[in-house]
Amino acid sequence: MDILYYESLENCPFFTPSYTRPGSYFTINIEGVEFEANYEYYRDGTVCIIRAGKSVRISHWIHAYLVYRYFEEKGNRVNDVLVELENRKFTIKRIELMNKENWIKKALARLNTRPKSAGAHCKFCTLKTACHRELLSQGDLNVVPAMTEGLIEHFKNIETDPLEVVKSNQIEKFNPSCRKALYNLKSIIEDKIIKINDISLPEKYIIFDVETYAERDFLFGYLLEDRYIPYVFNGADSKKTEDMVDFLYNLKLPLVHYDVHDVQSLENIGRNYPALRTKISRILENSLDVFEVIIKNVSFPVTSYSLKDISKYLGFKWRTNLNGHAVIIEYNMMLKGNKEILQKILSYNEDDCRATKVLMEKLREL
Repeated sequence: MDILYYESLENCPFFTPSYTRPGSYFTINIEGVEFEANYEYYRDGTVCIIRAGKSVRISHWIHAYLVYRYFEEKGNRVNDVLVELENRKFTIKRIELMNKENWIKKALARLNTRPKSAGAHCKFCTLKTACHRELLSQGDLNVVPAMTEGLIEHFKNIETDPLEVVKSNQIEKFNPSCRKALYNLKSIIEDKIIKINDISLPEKYIIFDVETYAERDFLFGYLLEDRYIPYVFNGADSKKTEDMVDFLYNLKLPLVHYDVHDVQSLENIGRNYPALRTKISRILENSLDVFEVIIKNVSFPVTSYSLKDISKYLGFKWRTNLNGHAVIIEYNMMLKGNKEILQKILSYNEDDCRATKVLMEKLREL
């Protein structure tokens, strides 16, 4: 168990992260259970760990305890653990860890007693697809996109089995609010893409994707036909911002993206630069959210409608193991001096853009 993902392990002890955070990793056995953790350095009795976030959480204390135990077992005394967060440093003293040892051991023991379950923690787990298929075979409909607890309860109240509805091709007899979830279930069971409604898509368009750190949008990536065009912002840069907005405005092409965050990033520019507000409004008048198109009109045989899950099903392969959360960690490292990381983030952003294009062209085929 990688303790850096403590919050996910609390929900499911089978969680296996798709991204390994930087640092020197080690394995340690606590009460018969193997745990993994990392550290930045050990120096003169101080161990440093670097974590995302702005405030100290339970997981930070547990992480500090594991590095304390690891070095103590090696014969290296630990006087304190330095926790570096995004905006502050926090020191945990040896005596504090010793005083909390019983409480921490109990917290670790609880992780190993939870059953396999589906939820938000699955998003960045490498076992997600196989686990969700297993849970679905056991009758757990929570893994089906749009199949909410309320909808599952509704089917129970009317004494209807969604699986039987799908197998007997009775979906269209149900209320429209139920149909998308049922089509999603059918798509997974039959392992095929299902077009529910006709889709109107632009012939020519430009794709964009935004990367954010600490509520600041630092990378706007665009894909125009087959050319990737990144705009990297190290801080407020009115000239580069104006150039980027003019670039989009003069193209007069529909702006294609995946989920609402990217549009919100452009809207934020309008709030910060009032002189650009009119042009941004015109740009966004012709925007297209591919996620919304899919949610309303198409079912894919996947248990998550993230861009990565759908495009992977279509055969697209990322060049990095990054994800939205990992970008924050990597960018934080770049700010600390590792300039080579920028290219890795650019590759990830470009792949997001290209994956969106693959998805757009597949929707056009339907």
